[in-house]
Amino acid sequence: MRYHVIFNPKSGTSLSLGLTSEALTQAFADTSLQADVDGGDDDLSIKLDRALASKADIIISAGGDGTATAIAERLVGTNKCLAVLPLGTANLLARDLAVRYCGAALDRLPLGSPRGQSRDQDVRQ
Repeated sequence: MRYHVIFNPKSGTSLSLGLTSEALTQAFADTSLQADVDGGDDDLSIKLDRALASKADIIISAGGDGTATAIAERLVGTNKCLAVLPLGTANLLARDLAVRYCGAALDRLPLGSPRGQSRDQDVRQ
């Protein structure tokens, strides 16, 4: 699997931990996962364009609820899946998905399978 990570360095946990794109890239490398981490200062829509143009199978939201829902909206109708790496303040979406904390989410990433609609179906149906 190939992953494209959209990292929001301004999300709550990212700020409190001082998490950087470089550290997140290293965390993926440490778990032998092939991931491109996009954590620059570009607007989220520009990061999403890069993610959708990438060869990644899974787009990872590394941020809070706002980041995850914005990414999810853009992935509707595409062949890409969304994974959530909770780095926000409240992480309500991650809690609803039973993702406990960042380390566990990263460790479980290769074991994940799509939930809900098939990857080939539009979830708005």
